[in-house]
Amino acid sequence: MSRCVAVIVLSILASPATAARSPIPKHDRFVLKNGLTVVLVEDHAVPVVSVSFRGRAGSLFDAPGKEGTAQLVAAMLTHGTPTRTEKQLRETLERLGATLHASAGMRGFYLGGSVPSLDAGAVDTLIELASDVLLRPTFPEAELEKERKRLLGGLAQLVDDHSSVADRAFEATLLGGHPYGRPTSGTIQSVKQITKDDLLAFHGAYVVPDEAILGIAGDFDRAKMRKLIEKRFGDVTFGRVCPAGGPCRRACQKAKTAAQCEAYVSRAGGELQSPILRLTDPKPKATEVVLVDTGDPTLNQAQLRVGTTVQMRFGQPGWHAHYLATQVLGGDFTARLNARLRVKEGLTYGARFSALYDARTASSQLLSTYTTPKDVARAIKIALEEITRFRNEAVPADEIDRVKKRLVNSFPFRFETPGATLGELLDLWQKGLGTRWLDQWRAELQAVTADALTAAKSDLPDTALSIVVVGNAALVADLQELAKSLNGGFRVIKPAELGIGSGE
Repeated sequence: MSRCVAVIVLSILASPATAARSPIPKHDRFVLKNGLTVVLVEDHAVPVVSVSFRGRAGSLFDAPGKEGTAQLVAAMLTHGTPTRTEKQLRETLERLGATLHASAGMRGFYLGGSVPSLDAGAVDTLIELASDVLLRPTFPEAELEKERKRLLGGLAQLVDDHSSVADRAFEATLLGGHPYGRPTSGTIQSVKQITKDDLLAFHGAYVVPDEAILGIAGDFDRAKMRKLIEKRFGDVTFGRVCPAGGPCRRACQKAKTAAQCEAYVSRAGGELQSPILRLTDPKPKATEVVLVDTGDPTLNQAQLRVGTTVQMRFGQPGWHAHYLATQVLGGDFTARLNARLRVKEGLTYGARFSALYDARTASSQLLSTYTTPKDVARAIKIALEEITRFRNEAVPADEIDRVKKRLVNSFPFRFETPGATLGELLDLWQKGLGTRWLDQWRAELQAVTADALTAAKSDLPDTALSIVVVGNAALVADLQELAKSLNGGFRVIKPAELGIGSGE
C-alpha cells in the first residue's frame, strides 16, 4: 500500500461518518455445555489456523511459598499425556509444521499454537493435541526436574537483566503483602519447594472451563470447527472442582461481576466455589526509596521505577480519560516525560509512563526509565516535577488532539490479522468486557473533554510513592537525601532478597 493510500484509509477510518461502525471483524461466540467460552474468527486469506486458550488462573493463584507453580504447570503441559510422550508430541508437531506452547502470567494461563491449513487433517490433529495436553497432562517427574532447572537457571541469570530486576523490585516494594506483589516466576527458594502434586493440584483446581476461553482464528470452516471443538474440548468432567464419581456440569449460580462467578452448582446439586480469587485492593504505602545494590562498581546505567497504585479499572467510567492522561504524560517519544528527560535534559534514551490496569482491583502505575548513576537523583526529581506540573496545569487543546489522533489512527491496526482480532476478543473476555467496549473505544476516547482529563490527572502519582533504583552502593548518599526531601523512607537491598541470583 502506498503512503498516500494509507493516509486516505486512516483518514476514512478516523472520520466521524464511520466512528459508529464496529471495528471488530465478523466472528462467532458460543459456550460449551461444560462452561467453556469459544470464539471463532474465520478468515481464508492465509492458509494457517491458530489456536489460543486463556484461563483466569495465573500466578495470583500460586500458594504462598510455592511461587512459580503456574509457570511450571505451563512449562510442563507439553511434556506428556496418558497417550503421548513429550518426544511423540514434539515429533508430531514437527511433522505438521505446527507449534504448541504454554505460558503463565500474573493474571492468566495461556496455551497457543498454529498449523498450516492446506491439510485439513493437520488442523484436526493440532486441535486434538491442544486438548490432550490441556486436559490431561501427566507432569512426569523427570521432565519436571528439567524444567525446574531451567527456571532456576533463569532466576540465577536474572540479576544481569537490570530492567527486569527493577520491575520485580518495584512490584515487591509497592505491592508487597498483596498477591500482585509476588513474583510470577517465583524465587529460587520457592521453585525448589514445588512438587508434582502441587502441579496436579493447581491444574485440577484452576485450569477449568468455567474460567476459560478458547479461540480459533484463520482458514477453517466454522461449522466443522464447532463440531471439532465440541468433540475435543466439551468434556463435562474437564477440571476437578466437580465432585468425584460421575459427570457434572458447572454452571454459574451467583455472579459477583460480569467477569467473576462466586459459586457454581453441579448437575447433582450442591454449591461449588469458584476458584477465582476475590482479591482486595492493594493499599498505597508511605513513600519509600529502595536501592537494589548490584555490587558492580563499574555500573554505567541505573534503572529507575517511580510509581504508586492506580484506582482506575477497565470498564469504569472515566477510564478513557485516565488512559489519555497516561499517554500525554508518557505514552510515546513525543510525550511529556520523554520530551523532558531525553530531549531537553539529555538524561536518558527513553522514558515511558504506563498504568497496568486490572478489571477487578486497583493495580499499579509507573514511570520506567534509566540514566547514568551520577544523574539518578536529578532524573527522579525532574520526573516528579514534570508529573506535578502535568497534574496541576491545563493541557493545551492541540496537545490533547494530537494524542487522540495518534491513538485513534493506530486503533484499526489492532485488527490487522485474524490472530490479532482473536487476541483483542480474548483480551475483552479476560477483562470481563463485551464487544461494545471495542465498538465504542474510538468514540469514547474522542469524547474525552478537557475537564474529564483534568479530573483523571488527579489519580496520577503524587504521594505514597515507591521509587526503585537498580545501581550500586555509590548511590546511597544521593538517594538518602532524595528520600528525606520526599519525607520517605530509604533502604538498600541485594538482588538475593528478591529471590534471584546465585544465593538466597
